[in-house]
Amino acid sequence: MKRMHAHVSGNPQTLEWLTPPGLVQALGPFDLDPCAPAEGRRVWPTAALHYSLPQDGLKLPWEGRVWCNPPYGKELERWVERMAHHQNGIALIFARTETQAFNRWIWPMASAMLFLEGRIRFHRPITGEQYRDGGAPSVLVAYDRDGIRNAAAIKDAGIPGAWLDARRGLVMVPAAVWSTWRDRVLGHLRRMGSATLGQVYEAIAADPNVPAANNHVQAKVRQTLYLHAQRDGDRWRAA
Repeated sequence: MKRMHAHVSGNPQTLEWLTPPGLVQALGPFDLDPCAPAEGRRVWPTAALHYSLPQDGLKLPWEGRVWCNPPYGKELERWVERMAHHQNGIALIFARTETQAFNRWIWPMASAMLFLEGRIRFHRPITGEQYRDGGAPSVLVAYDRDGIRNAAAIKDAGIPGAWLDARRGLVMVPAAVWSTWRDRVLGHLRRMGSATLGQVYEAIAADPNVPAANNHVQAKVRQTLYLHAQRDGDRWRAA
């Protein structure tokens, strides 16, 4: 079965949906769009470099600032996971906050979100004709390994919606998502970007899924950092 690719609806009866050019321009420029329409179907550029079928953007290298409006279907989580690990760019997806993709790769790992007012009207390939809305509300998800460039971009672009600073607003995650000490410690570290040992202790102490009576929490944190994180002076980053 051919993979749905490049801003495609989850309904096989519909056409490819192209992101409105003004939205991308308001947030850009971007270095890479890893799931872009094929060249003959691409009405406007979304980045300096595009990957499109038959290329597999999930397997090719990602460099720089990434724009990602992934396929809307079963493979969406793989694209959001890749964005979460790349930690430099903006994704546009449906605002389905109850999904596994949201709970694993957005709530704990994004730097900010903009829940868009109304619904986006997408465009057809080749002609660029405005087509229809996606049938659901959308959200822009920013990832920032360093700084706040992408978080600020979705906040300051003038796109109507509700903006959320994810790093300040989140302190808890479902136990089923971060089931090991490695997942838990590195998850908090990715959310913060980088942190001192004391800040990691504080994040773990605020995590309601860590038993308060556990006397070995700080030892577990230190062990996890030394085995699975990178140290730069007095600050730690997820490897």
